[in-house]
Formats: sequence, C-alpha cells, structure tokens
Amino acid sequence: MLMCLISKLGSTALFIPGAQYGDPNPLPLQLEVKKEQLEGENQELLLRKEQLQNEIQRLHMELNGEIEKSARTRDQLQQRLSQLEQDKESAIRQHHQAHEDDVERMTREREKLRHDLETTREEIIRQLTREKDESTQRYEKEKEDLHYELANIITERDQSLIEAENEKQKLLSIAQSERNAIAEKLSLTKDDLLRIQVELDKARRDGALHHEQDRQLLSIAQSERNAIAEKLSLTKDDLLRIQVELDKARRDGALHHEQDRQVIISLQDELKKFHNKFEDANIANDRDIKALTSDLEQVRQQKQLLNHENFEIKTQLKLTEDNRDQLKRDLIDSNRRIREYEENLTIQRKEIQDLKRYLQDEQRDKELSLRSCEDLRTKLKSVENEKIDLRQVLEEAKQRIIVLDEQKSQVQKDANDLRHNLRDVERSRLEARRELQELRRHVKMLDGETKKKSKEVEELADRVRQDEHREEEMRREVFGQKQRFVEAEASREVLRKELANIQRHYVELEDEQRMKERDYQLAVEDARRLERKAIDERRNVELALEGANQMISELRIVLSGAEGRAMAFHLPMVNQPN
Repeated sequence: MLMCLISKLGSTALFIPGAQYGDPNPLPLQLEVKKEQLEGENQELLLRKEQLQNEIQRLHMELNGEIEKSARTRDQLQQRLSQLEQDKESAIRQHHQAHEDDVERMTREREKLRHDLETTREEIIRQLTREKDESTQRYEKEKEDLHYELANIITERDQSLIEAENEKQKLLSIAQSERNAIAEKLSLTKDDLLRIQVELDKARRDGALHHEQDRQLLSIAQSERNAIAEKLSLTKDDLLRIQVELDKARRDGALHHEQDRQVIISLQDELKKFHNKFEDANIANDRDIKALTSDLEQVRQQKQLLNHENFEIKTQLKLTEDNRDQLKRDLIDSNRRIREYEENLTIQRKEIQDLKRYLQDEQRDKELSLRSCEDLRTKLKSVENEKIDLRQVLEEAKQRIIVLDEQKSQVQKDANDLRHNLRDVERSRLEARRELQELRRHVKMLDGETKKKSKEVEELADRVRQDEHREEEMRREVFGQKQRFVEAEASREVLRKELANIQRHYVELEDEQRMKERDYQLAVEDARRLERKAIDERRNVELALEGANQMISELRIVLSGAEGRAMAFHLPMVNQPN
C-alpha cells in the first residue's frame, strides 16, 4: 500500500505540472476534485490513524501486561532461587547434622563394643584366675592330705614292722636261750655218760681182779646206770619237751614271721596299690591337666581367632558403614544435583517458553508493523512513532535478553557457588576421613593393649599349664566356656549373615546408583540438547531482529523519499492560492 501511495503521489506530481500547461479552466475543478479526494483520503487516514492509535494502545497495554508478567516471573524466579538457596542450606545442614550424628553414633557403638569386650575379657581373666587359684588350693590341699595319709600309712607300717621284728627277736632270743639251756644239759649229760663209760671201762678192766667188787660195783653201776638212764630218760623227755617247745616256738615264730610277712606283704601290696592309685591319679591328673591345657590352648586359639575375626568384622563393618555413608552422601549429592538440573531444566524450559512467546509476540509485532507499514503510507509521524515504538520494543526485547543472560549468568554463578559448597562438603568429608583414620589409629592402639592383655592371658595360661591337677568342676566350667564360645560362634555367624545382607544391600545400592547416574547422564544430555536448541532459537531471534532492523531501515529510506515527494506535492498547493 505504501508503494501504491508513492506511485499515486508521483502520478499526481506529474499530472499537475502538465495541467499548468493546458487549459486554465478545468484546473480549479481538478483541484477541487483532488482536494475532495485528498480530504477523503485524509479522513480515511484519520480513521486509520485512530485505528492505529487504538492498536498502539492495545499493544502498549499488552506490552505493559507482558512487562508486568515478566516482572512477576522474575519475582517468582527470585523467590524460587531464594527457596532453592534455603533448601540447599537446609540440605547441607541436614547432611552435616546426619554426618555428625553418624560419627557420634559410630563412636558410641565403638566405645560400647570396646567396653563390652574389655568387660568380657576382664571377667574371663578374673574367672580363669579365680578358677586357677581355687584349683591350685584344692590341689595343694589334696596333696597335703595325700602326703599326710601316706606319712601315716608309712609310720603305721614302720611301727608294725618294728613291733613284729621286736616280737620275732624276742621269740628268737627266748628260743635261743632255751636251746642253749638244752644244749648245756645235753653237754652235761654227755659228760656224765662219758664219765660213766670211762668208769665202766675201768670197772671192766678191774673186773677180773675185783669180780666181787665188780659185781658190787656193777650193781652199783647198774643202779647208777638205771638212775642215769632215768635221768637220761628224764633229760630226753625234757629235751623232747624242750624240742617240742622249741619247735612250737619255731612254728609260732615262723607263724608270727609268716603273719608279719603276710602283714608286711599286704601292707606292701596296699602301699603298692596306693602308690599305683597315686600314680594313676597323678597320670589321670596329668592327662586331665594336658587335656585342660590343650582345651585352654584351643580356647585361647579360639579366643584369638574370635578376636581376629571380631577385629576383621569390626573393620569390615566400619568399611561398610563408611561405604554406606559415602553412598548416602553420594546419593544425596546425586539427588541434589538431579534436583538442581531438573530445576535448571525447568528454568530453561520456562526461558524457552518465554522466548517462544517472545518470538510469537515479535512475530505478531512484526506482522502488525508490516500491516502498519502497509496501512500508513502518508502518515510519516505515525510511522515514525511506530518506528520509535518498535525501537522501544526492540530495546525492551534486548533488555529482556540481557536480563535473561544475567539470570543465566546468575544461575551459572549459583552453580559455581554450589560447586564451591560441594568442594567444602568434600573437604569436610576428607576431614571426617582423617578423623576416622585417627579413630582407627586409636583402635589400633586399643588392639595393641588387647594384644598385651592377651600376652598376659598367655602368661596366665603358662602358669596354669604348670599346674598338675584339675578336677571335674574345671571340666564342667571349661565345658561351659565351650558352650559360651559356641554361642559366640553362633553370634559370629549371625554377624556374618548381617554382613552378607549389608554387602547385598551395598550391591543393590551400587546398582541403583549406576541407574541414577545413567538417568542423570540422560538428563544432562537432554539439558544440553535443550540448551543448544535454545541457543539456536536465540540465534534465529537475533537473525529475525536483524531482518526487522534492515526492513525498518528500508522503510525509513522509503518514507524519507515519500516525505520528499509529499513536500514537493504540498509546495504547489501552498503557492496556488497566491
């Protein structure tokens, strides 16, 4: 329409000079007709001007609405950003509080476990020491009783042997004295017999000479012989009686000796039996001591194994808790980052939607400007005002783009702040790790003390190993210890199962973490793609703005030409009445 207006103006300008050279009569009519046409066009232009003013007011209202809407959006974004800052600070505080609570809880659990282990170890040491002292006292008491009984038995045996020996010596001395008396009697009888024999021989030699004397002497001798025979018979009877008494005494002595020998043999047998029993008891006690020593060694080894396994379980538990805390922190960080990226994505989506709306508005503005340029052919001031409005709109659009860039830089700055906060959290995590390493060194020191205590227990076991006797109560108590160790083994199995469950949960957490990392990478790729798309759309908007600027410059050139032609058209009309 602007080009049509320009062509009409040109044709009019060409028509008027030609009319000056024609007939002067139709010129007023033509001028009147042209005036009417111009008035009609002027009214039409006035109507269009009013329409354009109404349209401009509407556009201003819409623009003010858009400005208010963008201000509200900016306020909402600022509120959202402040809310995000508060959420971030609260999450960091909660994270620190949870970390401190976990460290405090782990410290309490470790102290409680150490206290329980120390109490159990001290209780076992006291119990073993008390049992050792009691068994040593019982052993010493039984040993003293056995020594006392053995001394009494030996004393009784010696006393009975001495009494039997005294009785035997007494009987032997009596029998020897009787035997000596009988021997003396026999010797006297033999001397009498020899003397009588000598006398008989002498009487036989003198028998011939003294036959009568011999006969008398023979009778005397016969009588003496009879007397001697009687004496001899009496002596033989006494000798037989003495021999019988001697035999009886010998038999009694032999019987007493046999009885004494039997008593001695029985005492020796009893002593041998008692000695065998004592040796069997010693062997059994040695065997029991060896068995108890081996059991104690096994118990000590099991205790060492349990301590080692307990240390390994505590180490694995600490590592598992560290890994769990690390996973929790990583999950919290990942969730926070995902939330941040989601928020950034939502912000970018909103910005993209705003840009789209802005592009649509710009497109509508462009269409309106084109329509206005087509409609406003001769209204230079209106076109200039429209151009100024377009410039303002463009400036506002540029300001909005600058504001969006500032918001983007602010978001990037917030992301950098969040990264700095993450670095601070990482430093705090490293400090927590150092504290955990110090706690581990302290645990190693406690383990050294435990090893010292275990060495003391080994020394006590060596002392116990030097003891010689144990009784059935010790076995029962050791059996009770075995039962307690079996219960400890069962608890260790339970701990192993719990550790397996924790490891399985750790594997599940790792899988979940991998899935979240994969989703996070996909979300990051989507965000990058959307960011590239937004950059492309922004570039397109900038290109569209450049095209609009070029079109405005072209319209400015056309309007300047139209203005020159209009001035050339108005000059003859001004000069005509004159």
